[in-house]
Amino acid sequence: RWDLILVDEAQDFKKDWWIPIFDLLKHKSKSSLWAFTDPLQNVYGLSNYLEDFDMRPSNLKRNCRNTKVIAEYSYNFVDQKPEMFNSSPEGDKIYIKRVQNSDQQMSALDNILTKLIKAEKIDPEDIAILSGLSESKNNIWKNRKRLSFKITKSSKRNGEIYFSTIKKFK
Repeated sequence: RWDLILVDEAQDFKKDWWIPIFDLLKHKSKSSLWAFTDPLQNVYGLSNYLEDFDMRPSNLKRNCRNTKVIAEYSYNFVDQKPEMFNSSPEGDKIYIKRVQNSDQQMSALDNILTKLIKAEKIDPEDIAILSGLSESKNNIWKNRKRLSFKITKSSKRNGEIYFSTIKKFK
């Protein structure tokens, strides 16, 4: 049992999940449970359940995950300006590669991966390919065998380079 429980990304928790979390508290009246949410990521509408448990969401306002460059770029999609810490790193310039079809997408991705791994000597284990699509709808996942570098759910095998991370995200 715990005196304090902190839940990050509480907007992703289903209503039933809160019951065992509350059961982990040492003292129902003295222990604390904090739930941090991001209203911009509440795509499932799940944080609406917090009030059922007499909890008030605490929205984190400052971006502490991204460089300033990435945060400013990302927040443009929701017509907002990020609040950053003074100590947040500036970050590298963002490059956008627009393609017309899935063949061009795979070719562009292959070129980027080749540059990152061979020229910039970045370990494939440190590369994540992010997509907002499920594996069944994800062109990159469906066509991963066309890349010079293998992309699987496992890591390195038989001396070949495998990416362990094509991830879905909101």
